[in-house]
Parts: sequence; C-alpha cells; structure tokens
Amino acid sequence: MSKQNFDKAIKLVKKCEDFDKGGKKSPKIIEKAEQLLGLKFSEQESEYLSKFGYIEFSGVELYGILNEDFEDDGEYEGCMVEWTLHEREEGNIPEDWIALQFADDGGMIFLDHSDIDENGEPKVILAEDTGTGYKKTDLIADDFGNFLLGVVEEQLEEQ
Repeated sequence: MSKQNFDKAIKLVKKCEDFDKGGKKSPKIIEKAEQLLGLKFSEQESEYLSKFGYIEFSGVELYGILNEDFEDDGEYEGCMVEWTLHEREEGNIPEDWIALQFADDGGMIFLDHSDIDENGEPKVILAEDTGTGYKKTDLIADDFGNFLLGVVEEQLEEQ
C-alpha cells in the first residue's frame, strides 16, 4: 500500500498551488549523496530525488538535492544532504537520520534509517531541538510515501 500511496502523492502534488521542483537528479548524483551520507536511499527516496530533486508547494518545502556539488556554503535549507551533514558535524543528530522538512513548530522532520520497514523504507519522525541536539518526539508516518500523501492531500483540501 505504501508504494501506491507514494505513486498517488507524486501524481497529486503537481496539482498543489505554487508547485515547484528542483529538477531531476541522475543516478550518479544520487549515489554521490548516498556516499556522503553513508546511507543507501530507499526506493521511494531514490525515486523522489530522481524525479524532483526537491519539491515546494502551498508553502511546504520538502528537502532533497539542490546543488549537485554538495559544497558547504553555509546555506543548508532545502538540501537534505548538506543540512544532514552539517547537523551531524555539530553533533545534533544520529548518523542514520536524514533531514526532510523544517516543522512549523521549530522541530525537524527526519527520515529515520535506524527504523526500516519490511520494504526497506525508513520511518518519518518528528524531532525537537533540545539545545544539545535533536530528540525524537513523534512517529509521523510509517514511510515517506504515506507522509507525502498526507501532506499533499491536506494542502489540496485547503486550496
């Protein structure tokens, strides 16, 4: 069901107001991101990055790959790789979390690669900044596809 939800979300997101995407990313760039992160992207994560790079719609920004060189230029917003590497360097997040979205309440939404389902998909979690790092507070979705579909459907209902 999860892959079906992911596929449905990918079709629906284009109907959201102010939909924008970063552009397709090649397997080579995705592999470079995996090497830098030390993690293998799941099927849904890889497809998201290969089709969109990143997406924005209706005031929602989901991180992805922006710049293909992954240079540390001090601008981390929007790039899951650069933001994740920066936060790891600061000691704020575990090695198996990947940044996905800044939450409205000041928390962050992460893909938790320490908690993978039977299809190899990571859970989506909310974590709060404690001042000494991020601490998991909630399970948001069983995987990226369910998370994405929920966000997209919520935005379409509000249009």
